[in-house]
Amino acid sequence: MKKAIVFKTLIDILFIGLCFGFLSLIFVAPFGLNMFAIENKEIYDWSVFSWTIHLLSLVSYVLLLIGIKQLKKAAKHMLKKNLFAIKISDFLRKSGKYLIFSSVISYLTFLIVFIKNLTIENKLNIIFDNNLLLQMIITAVGLFFLIQSDVLRTAKQLKEENDLTI
Repeated sequence: MKKAIVFKTLIDILFIGLCFGFLSLIFVAPFGLNMFAIENKEIYDWSVFSWTIHLLSLVSYVLLLIGIKQLKKAAKHMLKKNLFAIKISDFLRKSGKYLIFSSVISYLTFLIVFIKNLTIENKLNIIFDNNLLLQMIITAVGLFFLIQSDVLRTAKQLKEENDLTI
């Protein structure tokens, strides 16, 4: 039970932190006040490309927030000590899907920036930074939640069959 409480608390803190990050992404990043500022230009100098990357990043971030919100709901139901509830499996499945969709959009963003640098600026930059590693971790976690959802569904079916045979 203590583990579930710690898990729920950490998910709540993560969600609140991501909400503040989202506000930063909307209000602070376009003005070049943090590391997300694309091409280190003021917002007035942004091209259509810069705005496209910013909007894709916003969509990715919103999907990440929705995924964490679904995980928060799953953690809430876990605290009720009914680990075989179908709702937990549903929330984990939704969380996994949103996390994976968020990562796919981020991968697309990285690819667009790579292609732009290659074609327009004639630079070949292969950068393997922490942002790409973070997206790989988010993808792996999303896949884990999808697998965990299937495992919980199977466990629930086996438990129901076992309860019927007794």
